[in-house]
Amino acid sequence: MSREVRLKIGSQEITVRSDEDNEYLDSLAAFVAQRMNKVGRGQDGSTTLSLALAAALSIADDLQRLQQATEGLDSELDGASEAIESLLSADQS
Repeated sequence: MSREVRLKIGSQEITVRSDEDNEYLDSLAAFVAQRMNKVGRGQDGSTTLSLALAAALSIADDLQRLQQATEGLDSELDGASEAIESLLSADQS
C-alpha cells in the first residue's frame, strides 16, 4: 500500500507516494542531490529548479545510454544463442 514519504534533496523537501522502503528512497534522494551538485559546479546563481532539471537531463542521458548498451548486448546474446543452437543441431545430425 502506497504511503507518503518526505524526502530532502539538497535544501528542498518533497513528499512522494511510494511502496518502497525509506532507506531506498533516501538513497535515491541522495543520488539526485549528488547529481545536482555535480551539474551545478561552476554555475553560480543557478536556481534549484534549473539544477534539478539539469540533473534530470543528466540522469536521463545515463539511462538512455544504458538502454542502448543493453539492446546491443541483447542482440549479441541472441546471435550467440542462435549460433550455439545451430552447432548443437549440426552435432546431433
